[in-house]
Amino acid sequence: MEQDATLTEVIHLYGWQPEQVSFQGNVCKIINEDGVYALKKSRSSREKLLVLHRLFQKLQENGYEHLLPWIPTHNGEPVASVESVNWYATPWKEPDADFPNTDIVRGLAEFHHEAEPLISEFRELRTKIGKEDLEEWKLKKDQLDLYQESAKMRDYPSPFDKVYLRGYEQLQEPYQFFLRGMEKFVDVTSGKPPRYTICHTRIHPSNILSYENGFSFIDFDNVRIDTPVRDLATYMRRYIRDQGDQEHPSEILEAYEEKNKLQGTEKRLLALYLAYPERLMKYANRYYETPSYFSSEADATHKLEAELWHFEQLWDFARRLWQSTKKKSTPPKSESKARIKKILKR
Repeated sequence: MEQDATLTEVIHLYGWQPEQVSFQGNVCKIINEDGVYALKKSRSSREKLLVLHRLFQKLQENGYEHLLPWIPTHNGEPVASVESVNWYATPWKEPDADFPNTDIVRGLAEFHHEAEPLISEFRELRTKIGKEDLEEWKLKKDQLDLYQESAKMRDYPSPFDKVYLRGYEQLQEPYQFFLRGMEKFVDVTSGKPPRYTICHTRIHPSNILSYENGFSFIDFDNVRIDTPVRDLATYMRRYIRDQGDQEHPSEILEAYEEKNKLQGTEKRLLALYLAYPERLMKYANRYYETPSYFSSEADATHKLEAELWHFEQLWDFARRLWQSTKKKSTPPKSESKARIKKILKR
């Protein structure tokens, strides 16, 4: 097979003569006489991977511990490229431990803090929120409305329909809050956050490898230069899930700020991102567009119910976070509009 021939060529570039080759998910496990390695095919360009490797090397030289070193090919290259497809290798780590969420979020905050000064030369890569983002979010809201109309019109609503219809009403206030807040943010700041860093953008359990002596963030294919609260909001959506079993959002934020203190505007941005029902929209889209994604009606309904409970906790925290930062930043009535804009940009 062509894929087998390509993989063989990549393995040859590393100078390995493996005793065993197997896939675990999308990672190839290479057992070689001198060690065990994880070989990852990347969707990123070679140029992007080389930049990432250089940045990660600097972070590790500065003492950052939660990145795995990239193994060079036998020619000393950090990336192996075969037929326009790029691969990189790291030591294999067998996941065998669970770390408290607060430990992991401290590691994320430290990553953001240490990476911030390293991206000054990549100003042209900084992202910002624009009119097109606002339009996309409005279109997604329209799609939720269509699902609601479809569920209402059914003669015999499914269990998922019934839960979705209840949840749909819960989403109206936070979604409008999110849209209004983002529109104001774009109007006042032109969509630019107060500061930038390297953002993973896909912070979830399968991209955090926990083992006996530590943990590492892996799979940076979707990395971008953006506000750190994008990663923090994603972390809260994915990790604070089960009632009574996980830390409260306020504890996660407190742990994050031990390593990377957020500005007032960043906290308000975090509140806005947490009011965005990303996971709920994904479940609705999968159920109504690709129902085969779920193993059964009961599976789909259970996941939606759990995500609704989870979103309620995030929305409650987002409101309180917004109010607390708003009180601190509200100027006296006599202050000028210029002063107000200055405060919003902090």
